[in-house]
Amino acid sequence: MHSLKSHIFKKKNLLIALIGFVSIALVLATHYFKPPSDIPDTLKLLYLNKNSVSTPIFRMQPQQTYSLLLPELSLNMPEPSLNSPELSLTMPELSLNSPELSLSKTSEPMHLMVTPENLDVDLLVEHLTYLSQYTPLITVSLIPTELSDEDYINFASSLHARLQTLSSAQIELIWYPKDVTKLADYDMSIVENIGVVIESSDDLSRLEQIYSHFSESKNFYIRDCISHFYKNNVSKAAQEINTVYHLLAVQYPRVTTIFSPYRTHSLFPDDTYYLDTHSADYNTLCSIYYHLAHKPWITFSYEDVSNISPYQELTSDSKIFGEVEIILNPCSNILSNIPGKKSTSTNATYLTYKINEQVIPVQAYYPYLIDLDTSLYPAGISRIKASSYTKDNELVETQSVDVEIVNSPNLTRSKRISNSYSVDLQPIYKKEYIPVLMYHYILEQVSEEEQNSCVEISVFDSQIKALIDNGYTPINFKVLKDYILGIGGLPEKPILITMDDGYLNNYTNAYPIYKKYGVQATLFVSPYYMSEENTERHFGWKAAKEMEESGLIDIQSHGYNHTPFPYLSLKELKYHISHSFGLIQQHLGARDTFVVACPQFRNTSHTRKLLTSLGIDFQMTKLAKTGTVLSTSNMKRINVPNTMTPSELITKLESLTM
Repeated sequence: MHSLKSHIFKKKNLLIALIGFVSIALVLATHYFKPPSDIPDTLKLLYLNKNSVSTPIFRMQPQQTYSLLLPELSLNMPEPSLNSPELSLTMPELSLNSPELSLSKTSEPMHLMVTPENLDVDLLVEHLTYLSQYTPLITVSLIPTELSDEDYINFASSLHARLQTLSSAQIELIWYPKDVTKLADYDMSIVENIGVVIESSDDLSRLEQIYSHFSESKNFYIRDCISHFYKNNVSKAAQEINTVYHLLAVQYPRVTTIFSPYRTHSLFPDDTYYLDTHSADYNTLCSIYYHLAHKPWITFSYEDVSNISPYQELTSDSKIFGEVEIILNPCSNILSNIPGKKSTSTNATYLTYKINEQVIPVQAYYPYLIDLDTSLYPAGISRIKASSYTKDNELVETQSVDVEIVNSPNLTRSKRISNSYSVDLQPIYKKEYIPVLMYHYILEQVSEEEQNSCVEISVFDSQIKALIDNGYTPINFKVLKDYILGIGGLPEKPILITMDDGYLNNYTNAYPIYKKYGVQATLFVSPYYMSEENTERHFGWKAAKEMEESGLIDIQSHGYNHTPFPYLSLKELKYHISHSFGLIQQHLGARDTFVVACPQFRNTSHTRKLLTSLGIDFQMTKLAKTGTVLSTSNMKRINVPNTMTPSELITKLESLTM
């Protein structure tokens, strides 16, 4: 018998020790538990704040074709037909020796395209000298033809030498290298300007070699011949034009001028353009150029241009505001068909976009452009997702990037009905603990198994009345914040009343009692469940706004979708908290205090530290069992069950505060 008792005693001690060890391990795990590893942003995007581009990077200029008798050189633009979208593009035949030719001076430069083959250099120099009297600058694009590289360079060098003797004329040559394997031949100091003809996005690989070779030592020009190259496929031409111009802006900002068929006309108002090309679908091409021409990085005037791309990488550190243009970064690996990019292993060919799970329209081809009016989205962190698909509509992968939207809520928070307390007013509590009551459900009837989390309406009413009758003053967290900051005081017996989860009964059953007694309360909600108005389980934004407009209720965050914080990576938690407050402020107005109640009381030192860094003023983290020192990042609440009588509630409060 003695041996049996000894054995049981040893077993009992072992069990107690095991329980103690497990308890300590759980405490340590809770405190030091590291959240799931952060998954870095994978979606590579670029963005442009439309109103923040002060200096364009490209000049879009017209260019005329030169020949011996100048049949295509129009010193005065052809007058378009006002009655038809199809413009008359017939150029008058001009001869500089003609007595009928009348020229007038202009402040605009003239740009000529010259093919050297079989060209009379003397006559060209004569013409250029004559024309230079009427314009401050002439650029001459020497387009390679059948000449060898050696003959082309010799011709251009000879022409440059002849023009140098013209002291009064400002004439610049633009050299167009033929063989990209012989770019070193153009390293001469007399070659100041380098041009590249672009007929399709395939020519970007040639541009890349030339652009990289000359670095910053030359001025770069582009001759846009895309609409001519695709004259029998207008749809493809439109896509290629849009693609090439955006890639130029992103990857080749040192290009100064684009010689384009799209131009202004002096007979029309400033905002009127026309297309100097023959096309089966004039309006389609004109529309593409029109939208490009209104980009802040393109100008038609001969003003200074920047050599820095206006597009910036979109990362979690980016702050976007106003109207924003977002495009796919050409170095992205989410698609296989990005022009100018080496082939990748993916077979995805098109994209769809979402922001915070809301589908947003996207251009159907590169640069897969998104236009965002950020004022329509909540302030704080938003998540942009791109999903790539095969041509057979099979999902390949989804990538995302978090970005901070900076805007002011359109709404002003409803005014609180709250007394102000002078700084010299202090609570009479002996213990530095401000009691915080916690409720969840307020129901007409509560079953036996629901007694801990649900309170009957009549019981709730009696508990609130008992607080008032015993001198307690319900306050809001703004009053407590001012007290902690030393800019406000507190009533003698302050108390905070809170409710978790945003249940519909908080609105239908508890809110009338708050109004009945005129007491302050804070309701912690998860915005994910509020998109629909007053569902069977949760109240929506209209009800939340009605309650705040009473001046008694304050809506604060219970996380975005009630996921326990330790289950989230710190990046995910940051998004959840920021987005939850963004939605609250978008629907209810700016918060003057930020309070978070941790779902299921799950939190760690890591989550608390992150929330503090995000500017959260108060964190509700655990239950209060003893009166404790007030800690804004680790506040303790008192759960009020249905079984607690009004007198028991008052006794509980006194034990924690007196």
